[in-house]
Amino acid sequence: MNPHSGKQVDVLIVGAGFGGIGQAYALRNHGLSIKVIDSLHDIGGTWLTNTYPGATSDTESFVYRFSWDKEDLQTYPWSRRYLKQPEILEYLRQFVEKHDLRKYVQFNTEMLSAAWDEGSGLWEVSVSNGETYWARYFIPAMGQLSKVNLPSIPGIANFHGLITHSSHWDKDIDLTNKRVGVIGCGASGVQIITAIAPQVASLTAFIRHPQFTVRSNDKPVNHQHRD
Repeated sequence: MNPHSGKQVDVLIVGAGFGGIGQAYALRNHGLSIKVIDSLHDIGGTWLTNTYPGATSDTESFVYRFSWDKEDLQTYPWSRRYLKQPEILEYLRQFVEKHDLRKYVQFNTEMLSAAWDEGSGLWEVSVSNGETYWARYFIPAMGQLSKVNLPSIPGIANFHGLITHSSHWDKDIDLTNKRVGVIGCGASGVQIITAIAPQVASLTAFIRHPQFTVRSNDKPVNHQHRD
C-alpha cells in the first residue's frame, strides 16, 4: 500500500450530521487537517432524511445543540421545548456557516471500505468517486437512523396500497380521510401517529410489545425560559 497514491489528511470523518460536524469543528481547532465525506447532498444526516410528519427531537431544545457555543445558546432562538425537524436542520446549517465548516465537506460521496495499514500507520479509506484517502485518524459518524430497514413481512408484496417508510417519507402522499396503518411504535411511530391522527379516517397502530409513552409537555419557549 502506498500512501502517496491518494489524498492525505490528519482526520477523515464519515458523516455530516451532528456527530461529524461536531468532530470537524473540534479537531480543526486543534490544528489538524480534516476531511468530511457524506453520501447525502447536504449537511444534516438523519435530520436531512427524516422528514416524516411530526419528526421531532425527543431531547429538549436547550440541550439538543452544541454545548460549547454559549454565545449561540443565547443568540440563536428556538421556538419550543422540543424542536421539529426543519428547525433542527436549520440550526445545524447555520452552525456550519457560522464556523466556516462547509468547505471541509465532500457531499454525494460514499465510503466503500476502510482498512488500517500497519506499514504506514494510516487508515486507507476508499470512496465512491474513485478517490483514496490516507488518514491518521478515522472517525465513522454515520449514525444508524438514516437508512431504511424494511422488515420481512409475509404478503407485503401483494399489498396494493401506498407504502412509505419513516426514513424516506413520500411528501406527495395525502393521508386526508384515508385508512392508515402504522407498523412500529418507537419514537418515529409515536410521532407519526400523533401528527396524522387528526386528518385520517381511521388509524391502526401495529405494535409488537405494548409500551407506555409519556406526554412531552411541549410548549412555546418564552424569553425568560431561554435566559
